[in-house]
Amino acid sequence: MKKIMVLIMCLVMMAAINMPTFAAYQTIQHEVTKEVATPRAEVTQWMYRIYNGVHQKRLWSITYGYWKTEWMPV
Repeated sequence: MKKIMVLIMCLVMMAAINMPTFAAYQTIQHEVTKEVATPRAEVTQWMYRIYNGVHQKRLWSITYGYWKTEWMPV
């Protein structure tokens, strides 16, 4: 009788191990939006200074954070 119970338990465990998992077959649905990427202009600003009595200006890129030009007289 014990052998039959052990055999039945082994069969049940084998059946449980071989069952497919449905979570692996889920499909992910992405919402499709009709938004179009629009290019935007770079934002720049002129910086001014007086250096040794000479008025100078230099162009700074606010968007990217670097100098676009060297100091030049105004």
